[in-house]
Amino acid sequence: RAVGSAVAPGSGDVVGDGPGAVAAAAALAQLGVPYSWGGGTLKGPSTGICCSPGGQNGKVVTGFDCSGLTRYAWAQAGVRLPRTSDQQLAATRRVDPGEVQAGDLYFFPGHVGIADGKGGMIHAPRPGKPVTVTPDVLRDRFYGPQLIGIGRPVSQGA
Repeated sequence: RAVGSAVAPGSGDVVGDGPGAVAAAAALAQLGVPYSWGGGTLKGPSTGICCSPGGQNGKVVTGFDCSGLTRYAWAQAGVRLPRTSDQQLAATRRVDPGEVQAGDLYFFPGHVGIADGKGGMIHAPRPGKPVTVTPDVLRDRFYGPQLIGIGRPVSQGA
């Protein structure tokens, strides 16, 4: 495969080329990692903070919250994103839904996920739910109507 391309773990399918594909593959490699409010560093899962709106104490769970996962994934591609989903939205270039590529970020109120390049979203949804893929996210009955925007991180040093 070409340098800079990425393969989705277990699928053998190339999800694209370039930093977005690297970021998507890094996020896919975290499937099943627990949700931790405030969790995730540029190097991987971590304990989080206390306490989520639902009351989860992230200090006792090693994992990712939504923005921690996207930040980690993009760091693996050499791009450093801010910590929160609102900050990440402000730091990305807008993308039209028909032009989504692997690695693009889907933004919702208080939530962010990363495009898998196949119409799905890799994300850490909420306490009690591990990192997962929501297929066909733009048509999903829960996420689709809440979409705020789609953004593409701009290359910068990690």
